[in-house]
Amino acid sequence: MTRSSSQSKAIWGIIAIFVAIAILAVIEPKITQMPPKPDRPDFTFEGVKMAQIDNGDLSWELTSEHAEIDKDKDQILLLKMEGLLYEKGKEVVSIKAPKAVMKMGINK
Repeated sequence: MTRSSSQSKAIWGIIAIFVAIAILAVIEPKITQMPPKPDRPDFTFEGVKMAQIDNGDLSWELTSEHAEIDKDKDQILLLKMEGLLYEKGKEVVSIKAPKAVMKMGINK
């Protein structure tokens, strides 16, 4: 191979690189977005019972046939919920609802 043949191949190689760069520069990149988070809870529970005890006394308790925790919304959805509020260990309020939302207070 002669010197001019080597130079010619080098020039064509450089031209090919510039053409490839030019083509890549004008092609729009394909951007895909992440699909949105499905609108479903992070956790689901059946037959839930919760209670809070302060200084040894029961403050409240609730039961729910179904509960769904949504961490992004910072809440618990309760279905078929019943609850009792206590004062000094005695029942003072009874609550019953087909649907209730309880804030978790985690994302303050």
